[in-house]
Amino acid sequence: MSEPVRAWRSAAAAAFSLTIAMGIGRFAYTPILPAMQQHAGLDAATAGMLASINFTGYLLGALASTALARLPSRLSLYRASLILSIATTAAMGLTGNFFFWSALRFVSGIASAGILIIGVPMTMETLAKVGKSHLLGVVFGGVGCGIAISGLAVSWLDPLVGWRGDWLWLGLIAALLGLPAWAWQKGAAAEESSGAAGPGRLRLSLPVLILLVAYTLEGLGYVVNATFLVIVLKGTPGLGNVGLFAWVVVGLAGIPSTVLWGLATRRIGQAPALILASLLQALGTALPVLVPTPAAALIAAALFGSTFTGIVTLAFGLGREMAPDATGRMIGLLTIFYGIGQILGPFGAGLMIARGSSFAPPLLLAAAAVLLAALLIATVWAARHQTAHSGRRVPGG
Repeated sequence: MSEPVRAWRSAAAAAFSLTIAMGIGRFAYTPILPAMQQHAGLDAATAGMLASINFTGYLLGALASTALARLPSRLSLYRASLILSIATTAAMGLTGNFFFWSALRFVSGIASAGILIIGVPMTMETLAKVGKSHLLGVVFGGVGCGIAISGLAVSWLDPLVGWRGDWLWLGLIAALLGLPAWAWQKGAAAEESSGAAGPGRLRLSLPVLILLVAYTLEGLGYVVNATFLVIVLKGTPGLGNVGLFAWVVVGLAGIPSTVLWGLATRRIGQAPALILASLLQALGTALPVLVPTPAAALIAAALFGSTFTGIVTLAFGLGREMAPDATGRMIGLLTIFYGIGQILGPFGAGLMIARGSSFAPPLLLAAAAVLLAALLIATVWAARHQTAHSGRRVPGG
């Protein structure tokens, strides 16, 4: 097999795996949630709890996957994660029991972390070896593709088969996508971590701590929108008919987002691009509350879809800049703090909605969290920028 073909197959395999694990396995819950509330007796507090359980699984899976990612058996771990992600998606339609739902969402979270932290780096290594690293934009476009698929599938299927059928059919779609994701991901032989992986000691300087807090706030803010967007729109007078279509827009906007933010980074820098993305996401989160019109809802969906995956890659890039000698540890800490925000966000928002019967307060608080994250990153950037011009080095910066 020629190197270009190998690179494209590996990129496609990683993209399909992210479509399965993230776009469908994690985020199909959002468009199916209104039907589960209506027909399965799922209230807002319980819905938020299930989302938090999924993100708890992701956090623990991320910790485990980081430790296992360099093992010779990592291709088998990646494939096991694929199977678990597909199976837990389909199995959601086989039960109406909260305990079993919780177990399935927890395992699904673990599986999504396995695919992201074990599978995607295998593709990154393959692409780097053949000089095709630019194909990473194709890889992360898989998340948006899966979101769009889930939104389209639920809009077509739900009137015919109900929420149980939604999960079962999405499981089948994921299984079909899993065939190339399984076959085309060969994986390179596991190697010892190089200096680029960041073996150095990470200094928890003030700039590093500020970035970690900001990224926690981003995780908390984005996940409220990611969990409740469709049900918020369906519950807002005049917006009910755009709920599922808005979710499709989120996915479509997310497909090219990492490529576009990569271009923005080259023009304006890592931190300014991250600040801009956060400001746009905060605007998109608050917009359905501030301007409850169909046009504003679709603009909000496009803003959200075009920023949430880009913010992850931008934050990792800024982390690498701030801790060049401990990149691996920095990214690991960012993942943990982001995971904490993801766990707290839907649980707190669900309780607020259940007690107040209004979506406005949690959405506005989520927007405020992302806005505060942007302001914190701006302070780090300003300090680094000023110090660079004065010729002094910022510790940890």
